[in-house]
Amino acid sequence: MWGCDYIPSLSGSSWSGRFFPGGILYLLVCGLFIFLFVYVAVRIFNAITTDKSGSHRDRTDSLAILKVRFAKGEISTEEFRKMKQILF
Repeated sequence: MWGCDYIPSLSGSSWSGRFFPGGILYLLVCGLFIFLFVYVAVRIFNAITTDKSGSHRDRTDSLAILKVRFAKGEISTEEFRKMKQILF
């Protein structure tokens, strides 16, 4: 048939014009996929780089508790030194 070479997506009369294949919905979906990809990549990177054991933080918290107990008189000097040596 003649005249069957009409391509509606290139006519420019709708949102699916020449500049945005698929229209605004296409841009939103692509933006969503890019956002999700970056979000997942950042979450994975943070999970790999963070220290799961928290050993440094635990030691400083434990030392603070030990100092408070020593200041209150709950433990003696010898016990304080022994416990501090165990922590570090």
